[in-house]
Amino acid sequence: MENNQSTNPSLINPTISNTNNDKKNIARFIPFVIFVAIIAFVIYLFNDGSISLLPSAETQKNVVEMKFTDKTYKTNFTEKYAQSKTLEISGFEDNEGWNGDVSYEDANYMEGLTSLSLVSKDKITTSTILEKKLNLEDFDTIKLLTFVAKADDADNIQSLVVRFASKEGIVEYPIVNVKVGWNIIKMPKDKFFSDDKRTINWSNIEKIQIELTSRAKSKTEVLFDRMWAESDDNFKDDLKSINYDNLAYKNFNGKNQLQLWGVGGGYSVIKKITSVRNFTYTVKIDPTKKGAFGISGRHDYATNYGYYLVFDSVDAGSWRLFKIGKPVNKTSTIVLDQGSINNYTIEKNKPVWLRMVIKGSKIKGYFSTDGSNFTQIAEANDGEIKSGGVGFYTAGSSMIIENVEFSQ
Repeated sequence: MENNQSTNPSLINPTISNTNNDKKNIARFIPFVIFVAIIAFVIYLFNDGSISLLPSAETQKNVVEMKFTDKTYKTNFTEKYAQSKTLEISGFEDNEGWNGDVSYEDANYMEGLTSLSLVSKDKITTSTILEKKLNLEDFDTIKLLTFVAKADDADNIQSLVVRFASKEGIVEYPIVNVKVGWNIIKMPKDKFFSDDKRTINWSNIEKIQIELTSRAKSKTEVLFDRMWAESDDNFKDDLKSINYDNLAYKNFNGKNQLQLWGVGGGYSVIKKITSVRNFTYTVKIDPTKKGAFGISGRHDYATNYGYYLVFDSVDAGSWRLFKIGKPVNKTSTIVLDQGSINNYTIEKNKPVWLRMVIKGSKIKGYFSTDGSNFTQIAEANDGEIKSGGVGFYTAGSSMIIENVEFSQ
């Protein structure tokens, strides 16, 4: 029988026809894909370095600093912070009357002669109580200095709680994220809470308790070496630091003074004095603990690049003039000059004056015991760091900063 139906290749074998069309479309698309891949690869290569073909939100902006142009700067911190209030609550000495599961450590402390130790094992709570009448009404923050020796001690803390009690009730503050080494624990009064919602009378505190509990099948030890209260942190208006925990108020010689610790990094600079080159900078210092202390010039607080005139410790007379700058042989600290004063020993709580004079690449250091008669002790020639601020330095120590004088 004759079939009169017309033959249409596309209908007889549609698969073959569509495949041919797809191959043609893919062939047309290949050059476009190659072009896009080349562009993407070029962008990747540029972005892998410091150059980018496209704007980036993460591109660092230029940072500039206004130069301090005043001829002189003079500040007496003792007078400036006289209206700020601080109250010593405890130094954790063995004669203060702390009762409970405690011992005293005379080899590891920041102030005084001892620190207090609490040890907890296998979830057994240990605590210590001090009965002491205090008026904390005019203070915003209570601070506590603690020490943890090992990472295991920090990790094994299940709870660490500070409580204050008056006749009206008890409030507590849970301490979290204790780190290895010395810690400044800041406890704002408005963050204390009470389970029974009773209001504490901060003007009539009668008792303080510290309570430590370890995790199951573990042991932890925490040392305590100072608890005090502060009314404000106005020193932040005058000083700049990467870590403000290294600054505090301290009642010293009957006056409220500014203290710099070697806790959390002992570097600070005077906020107002920036980008100076040639100057004379003098600071009156009372060293209050063994450890290095001194002053800095052309100091960049973000990197700590700068020149430092530092005495090595109380009970010593040795000193160093060193630079923190670009690493050389894998170290960024380069000693430029060093020596000692043979007929003088730095004493605890006895004031000294340190002076740094920088002009061009010439750096000189001076020392005085009365603020009037200065002896040159250090000299170096180094021009790596062109300008910066002026400030202070401690390492594992503490010092009182009474006043500063600057001229250029």
